Formats: sequence, structure tokens, C-alpha cells
Amino acid sequence: MYLEYIYNQPKFQTTCIYGFVFITLGNLAGNALAFGIYVIRAAGLQDNHSAHHHAVRAVAVAALTVSCLLHGSWRKGGIMVNNTLAFIKVTILLAIVGIGFASAAGASLGAGPTGKAAREQNMSVHNSFDDAHRNIGDYVGSILLAAYSFDGFQQPFNMLAEVAEPRKKFAKTTVGTMLLLTILYILVNVAFFCAIPQQVIVNDYPDLDMATIFFQELFGSKIAARVISGMIAVSILGNLVVMTLTASRVKQEIAKEGILPFSLFFANDTVTPYARLRAWLSPQKKTDELPERSPAAALSLHLALSLILVGATSSREPIVAYTILVELYEYTLVLMVGLAVAAGIVFLRWHRRQEWMESLGFHTWGGPTAAIIYATICAFLMVTLFLTPSDRSYRSSRVTKVQPYVVPTIGLCTLLMGYAYYLVFAKLIPRLKKKNLVVERDPIIVRQGGKPDGEWVVGVEVVEFWWAAKEPALAKEA
Repeated sequence: MYLEYIYNQPKFQTTCIYGFVFITLGNLAGNALAFGIYVIRAAGLQDNHSAHHHAVRAVAVAALTVSCLLHGSWRKGGIMVNNTLAFIKVTILLAIVGIGFASAAGASLGAGPTGKAAREQNMSVHNSFDDAHRNIGDYVGSILLAAYSFDGFQQPFNMLAEVAEPRKKFAKTTVGTMLLLTILYILVNVAFFCAIPQQVIVNDYPDLDMATIFFQELFGSKIAARVISGMIAVSILGNLVVMTLTASRVKQEIAKEGILPFSLFFANDTVTPYARLRAWLSPQKKTDELPERSPAAALSLHLALSLILVGATSSREPIVAYTILVELYEYTLVLMVGLAVAAGIVFLRWHRRQEWMESLGFHTWGGPTAAIIYATICAFLMVTLFLTPSDRSYRSSRVTKVQPYVVPTIGLCTLLMGYAYYLVFAKLIPRLKKKNLVVERDPIIVRQGGKPDGEWVVGVEVVEFWWAAKEPALAKEA
């Protein structure tokens, strides 16, 4: 919606380009592979062993399928599962913070005290940056992964229809949640470095994640590493569950613009099996609330593209495929889209200042400063990701067997493919048909939950498409 408002000409161009990019890459196929990796580790197997690669992908496919079936069968149940997993994830973060600070205070958790050595090495201003990477490509890769961990802040904006009393609760809840997670993420990283010396991390475990190193070193047991692998798998599953529904909603909205083959099919909501079963078991119970519906067709589209990406990267080790898919997602849907939105806000600020400012209804703090900073950072990362990182980087060709410029190049090519799709859909087909596509969207506004005092929300939206004959050009006056 933001991109369509900013870049509204030519018609359908922005919708086709963004729609193509999001439908093909707007999923967590990479995270599904990570889920498979940690499930295999929790089982006590080696994920980097070639014999277990197929098992990792089988678990990834199962996780993607179950997530889609859950939301397609019982939408509220999917939200309940997501809330439960979110609670578990926050509990894990709090546990890591407590354990790390306890170790820093001198507590022994089974492997002997390590906190003192970690504090002396990691927190000293004299040697904290010893052996630091000098390659800008290494820092850019690290920034990209850090940005990926915060990318979830976008998801609530796609799910306002699922929020009770959105005008009253949404803004406060979103800001509060982001502040909480920012504090927790910082404290977790401080806890890591309060407990584990830097040289242990760099020299002894170059290929392990920090959480696994943390538990294995503090508790002195591989069982602890398997336990935290299971916890990380649960955390990743939470990401899969929430992203499955939010991404499917976005794909459903793209279909409502009429730009996809069989757009009405993918734009349609379906009454869930749970709602049908509930109505069958209680036929006498009457309610003003609309029956529970889910974007079943959009969920099937989401699942199909996710499975294609998992299969397309099957020639690589699962951990390498994860790195490639995450970087591709970040480059296209975080950096490219972020740059387009931020630059568009700056454009609106100066080009259509009065009209846009009046439509906002409020004045932003700092004017366009935040948009300028965000656009600059996105542009910088998009360019520097083409640089070759050092051999120690997770993005190096020595590790991935893929040149670093390949993924950014593919990301930029998706823009060209989206533009090619626009030319076919909006130029070639209308010329061949000698008709123009007409899209009508009529929202039906209802009280949320059927309550007399509920907030007004979109209950149902009626969407219609048809191809109308082109109007003959008016004859030029003599």
C-alpha cells in the first residue's frame, strides 16, 4: 500500500514488481532449513554430515507444511500456538541473561567458573578489539544478520485485522514489544560475553552459534548443547508459524489487485474446518460474529513457493542454503523495499509536501531525518554486499562455494523480472485482448467481534475483476 501510494504511475507497475518479489521470496524457507538443522542437532546427529542432509530438508518441509495446515484449519489456534511459542522464546532469552550474569559473578554451573576470564578478556578496553576483522564485507554481513533478527517488527502491520481493538492497543503494544526485545537482545549479547572468553569462541568453535557455545561451555556437557539446540528449534518454529500467516495475508492482498493468474482464487477467504466443525456441533447457537475464515488458497501458494526454494538450494549443504536464502530475503525484502519506502517518504516530504502532510494528520519528530538515515543505510548495504569478505566470513566463497556477488545480483534481477512481468501483464496482454483490467474492491465495515461497542474494522471485502473493452480514442478536433 505504501509503495503504491508513493509510486502510483504507471498503473500496476509497482504492484507487479513488488508482488513478483514478495510472492517468490517472501517466505522463511531459510528458517525452515535452520529448524531442520537444530532438530538434527538436538537428536544428537551431525547436521553437516552428508547422510543427514536429506533428513534436514525433510524436517524443513514438514515444518512448512504443518504451519500452513495449522493456519488453514484453525486460524485462532494458529495464533494461540504462536503466542505460546513467543512466551517460550522470551523465557529462553531471560534464562540466558540470568545464567550469563550468574557466571560473570563467579557461579560454577558444571564446567568450572569462566566468567572472570571472560570479563577480563572481553570487557577490557586494551584487548577487546584484538584480531578484529579489517574487511568491510565482514561487517556488512554481520549487520545484515543483526537486521534479520529485528525484521519481525514488520509483521504486526500485516495482521491488524487479527488485533482486538487495534486503534487502542496496536501502537502501544508494538512500541513496547520492540523496546522489550531491543533490551533483551542487548542483554543476551552482554551475557554471552560475560561468560565465554573471546578466544574460546573464535578458536574452539568457529562454526557453532553463540547459544550452543554458551551452554556447552558453562555446563560442560554435550547434553546441554543438545538441549539448547531443541530450544532454538522451538524458537525458529515460532518464526515459521507467525510468518506463514502474515506472508499469506500479504500474498492474498497482492492477489486482490488482480495481477496474478487466478487472482480471485488466491484472493478468496475460506471458512476453516474448525469453524465448520463448531457450527455442526452447535447448530442452535446463533452469533453475530462472522465465522472464522483463513486465506487457504494464499497459504497453498505460500507453501508451494517455500518448497520450491528449499528444493532449489538442495545442491548445497543445509547451512549454506540457509545463508543464501536469508541473504536473498534480506537483500530484496528488507534492503530494496526499505530503500524504496524510505526514499519515497523523503520524496513525498518535498515534492508533495502540503498534500501529504495534511493527509497524515500529525507531524513526525525530526521531519524526514529517520527516512534519510534509513535510506542511506539500505543503499550502503546494497552496494557493499557486492564486496568480497575475508575467508573467515560466513559469506566467503570458501564456506559457501558461491561468489559473494551472486546473491545481490540475483536480488537485483528479481526487480528486472518483476518489471518484465509488468510489461507482459499491463502492456502485452491488454494489447492482445484489446481490453483493460478493471479492479473493484468494496470493503464491508463491521463492529469487531459483533459487539455493539466494538471498533469498526473491515469484516469482509468484496473484490471483482473484469476485462473491459478499451474506449475508442476521441477524434481530434480540426
